[in-house]
Amino acid sequence: MTETEKRVPDLRFKGFIEDWEQRKFSDYYKISSGFAFKLQDYEENGVPIVNGESIKHGVVSSNNFNYLPDSYRNKYPQFILNAGDIVLGLNRPITNGELKIARIPDKLDKSLLYQRAGRIEYNKPINKEFSFVLLDKEIFKYTLKEAVGSDQPFISTTNLAKWKMGVPSSKIEMEKIGVFFNRLNETIALHQRKLTLLKQLEQTYLDALFPQNDEHIPVLRFSAFSDSWEERKFSNIVNRVSLQSNDSNLPKVEFEDIVSGEGRLNKDISQKFDSRKGTVFEPNFILYGKLRPYLKNWLFPNFKGIALGDFWIFEPKNSSSIFDYYLIQSDRYQTAANLSSGTKMPRSDWKIVSETVFNIPNSIEEQEKIGAFFKQLDNASALHQCKLVKLIKLKNVLLGKMFL
Repeated sequence: MTETEKRVPDLRFKGFIEDWEQRKFSDYYKISSGFAFKLQDYEENGVPIVNGESIKHGVVSSNNFNYLPDSYRNKYPQFILNAGDIVLGLNRPITNGELKIARIPDKLDKSLLYQRAGRIEYNKPINKEFSFVLLDKEIFKYTLKEAVGSDQPFISTTNLAKWKMGVPSSKIEMEKIGVFFNRLNETIALHQRKLTLLKQLEQTYLDALFPQNDEHIPVLRFSAFSDSWEERKFSNIVNRVSLQSNDSNLPKVEFEDIVSGEGRLNKDISQKFDSRKGTVFEPNFILYGKLRPYLKNWLFPNFKGIALGDFWIFEPKNSSSIFDYYLIQSDRYQTAANLSSGTKMPRSDWKIVSETVFNIPNSIEEQEKIGAFFKQLDNASALHQCKLVKLIKLKNVLLGKMFL
């Protein structure tokens, strides 16, 4: 480390004044990659295989796991993963701005490591909680600077071993940093779990509060309502708006501005003014992205604006707009909307969607009640999402200040 190089982080726990040390990755850690197990050896059940695609940031996803016979644990003991092992995606190691690094959970104890995924082990004693935070930060930096390949970058384990990083000289300081970030990560994970549960709850209620298949009334209703629901074609529930304008005083909404499947804007568009031409929408109209409808681009705006691109704009026709907004999120509507034309760039077919029959309440009051209920769930999700974003931003700021 030269005299001009930084020796201490900007933010430290009280009582620590010693310079940090520069160490190679290999001074503390070693990394080994998995094995190319053969496809024909896979079974429906058995020993799960952890590959690079299943490794996300901070979690190993069990979706679409492949399995090997139990005997492979004895056959390939060097590739057995234990609970708590740190694993790393070596191919395309950064996705959505985050490193593919995680610890093996208890449920995947004694799983097997596949090729293009790596296991990080310790060459000498070092605090494990501190290590996970350090590795997350340093391998991310290494990948941005040194990863090989452009279309599908991958981590060279040989080059990573030479990577230099700053570490505290004090084991106590390491432990304090590790404990601090572990608690912060647990708080972030808690909000993420709450957000996931709220989204699952909303889907459950969508299935329960809207009739399924050939049902004429839903399985769950608010106690004040008992009247039958009526059948209506979608074209008798909403009007499809087509008024065009290039008014530069109205904000513009595009696909890229909407969080897919969540119906919220990902940025402030209140000053997004230009003269591009699109479809005018009023407050409480519904925007539905007809291009690649499986992306679930929908929005229920509280402002007037112009939708650019392949949007349908709906206004209520003898129905509640807030109810209609959640109707388009129901399985029945989504099924109709995804009976699309085109293969590479499929679009919803208005002839199909407009003729699809839905059962809806006769009572506008019941429609409003259902819509308001889902709006409360969305507001709760938005609150947790906001807290989650703030916590992640806080963590990133602290990582920049508490490490070299």
